Amino acid sequence: MKFDEAMAKLEKIARSLEDADISVEDALALYEEGIKLVKLCRKKLVEIEKKIELITEDDSGNVRRKKISEKELLEEESLGEE
Repeated sequence: MKFDEAMAKLEKIARSLEDADISVEDALALYEEGIKLVKLCRKKLVEIEKKIELITEDDSGNVRRKKISEKELLEEESLGEE
């Protein structure tokens, strides 16, 4: 499941849980599903954070890490589409 899909499901669950007419059993089931989705979203965010860090090695063999800005990331994506 993609991050955006999981977030959309979480939003739907939150709206359902705000409904005063929901049974306790249904609320518990939705809560449990929501917890699973939160864990999935956190995992996806960690994966995304790892992808936006550029790791390079200089001529001396030293490893350098550079955080890639959102702008640089978007520029890279647009270059790949050509």
